[in-house]
Amino acid sequence: AMESVRQAFHCDYFIFLLFLLDAGFIIFLNKQDLLREKIQSGKQVNKYFPDYEHYQLDKKEGNPFDEYTRAKCFIRDLFVNVTRKKRKDSEEIFQLPGLSIPVNQKQRSCFYHFTVATDTNNIKTVFQDVHTMIIENNLGSILN
Repeated sequence: AMESVRQAFHCDYFIFLLFLLDAGFIIFLNKQDLLREKIQSGKQVNKYFPDYEHYQLDKKEGNPFDEYTRAKCFIRDLFVNVTRKKRKDSEEIFQLPGLSIPVNQKQRSCFYHFTVATDTNNIKTVFQDVHTMIIENNLGSILN
C-alpha cells in the first residue's frame, strides 16, 4: 500500500490532467486505524519515503515525537503539496493532437480528513466541503 502511494507521488502525473488543473480536492486519508497499527508494530515510513526522515511536524498538529501523528501528517502533506504545486508559467498551453488550449491555473481548494472505514460522518463532511468549494469558486469568479 505504501509503495503504491510513493509511486503516485514519484511521477505527479495526475496534476497535469486538464480537467484537474483548477479542481478542488477533498482527500480522505482512510484506514487511519491500520496506519496506527502498522506504525506501532514498527513499520518504518522512511523505508518508502526517504524525505520522511527530515519531516518536521508543526507543534500545533500534535506531539512531534508521536510517530503515528507525524506519519499521517507527512502523508497528508504529500497530497496537499501536489494540489498547491504551481506550473512554471502562470499560463501554459495544454496540447492534444491538433489542438492547443491556453490554460490559466488558479489556486485550488484542498480539504483533507483523517478517517476510519466506520466513520459515519464522512458524507456530511463531503457536503460541507463541496459547499465551501462552490462558494470559493463563485467568489473567485466575481473578484477576478
